[in-house]
Amino acid sequence: MRAAGILLHSAGRIDDAITWYQRASGNGDSASLGLAVTLLYDTGRTDEAITWLTQRARHGDPAAPSWLTQLQPTTPT
Repeated sequence: MRAAGILLHSAGRIDDAITWYQRASGNGDSASLGLAVTLLYDTGRTDEAITWLTQRARHGDPAAPSWLTQLQPTTPT
């Protein structure tokens, strides 16, 4: 599935690439999780990335919390 995402990404079909990366991530491909998050972030869809990562974290994806930490804004104390 990641290969499909890579091909779609290189063809400029970003939304389709994100979908395939997310599917691959759902099947345990942690590299695809990073690729999906990066594309979402790079296209200004950070809120969507955070929502998706939150769902992945709730489903036990071990890589999701780390990505969430990087994307969520910090609150000054």
